[in-house]
Amino acid sequence: MNFFEKIRTFFKKPTTNNSWLEGYEAFNQGKAFFSQEEFQKALHCFDTAIDSGYEGADAYGLRGTCLQSLEFHLDAIDDFTKAIEFDPQDSNNYFQRSFSRAAIGDLHRRIDDLNEAIRLAGIDSASTRIHSASAREMGHKDGVSGMYRMQILVAKLDLEQQAADELRLQSSTNGLDPNPATKRQSQSIRRRRSQ
Repeated sequence: MNFFEKIRTFFKKPTTNNSWLEGYEAFNQGKAFFSQEEFQKALHCFDTAIDSGYEGADAYGLRGTCLQSLEFHLDAIDDFTKAIEFDPQDSNNYFQRSFSRAAIGDLHRRIDDLNEAIRLAGIDSASTRIHSASAREMGHKDGVSGMYRMQILVAKLDLEQQAADELRLQSSTNGLDPNPATKRQSQSIRRRRSQ
């Protein structure tokens, strides 16, 4: 696949050149706000970029991270899933989605995401090298795969704790079966966007 074919797969064909350019500018402005951890402002910019036709793994991944930071985990999962559709070889989107899955109590799928992130981290690619360099800067001497393996241990402990909590709740409620994962998912909120 040549360079231009890759660009076409990462970005939806714009309806107008001005619209796409507006999206491109909004995306870059969003990245600036994102780097300053101004997630609400960055989110607005990424919304504008995507609505203008500037779509791709980076746009959805960064917007997903903003949504996650603002605790809109269901929306974050949707955006990470979209980022994965654009670039299924980038382990970081699976890794990021695993955190929002944990926040809503979907621990089995969190582990699935972490296993896929670990698998992809074992493949030499540009994104793996970038993520590994960042992980090493954060102190993970084994790079990104070591960081992912550490998180899967935490996820498995969380899953064991969740199972123990469910068992304890079942026995204390005389079989009424209040599933904490289901309850947590129903309490998760989605953001409301004005169109």
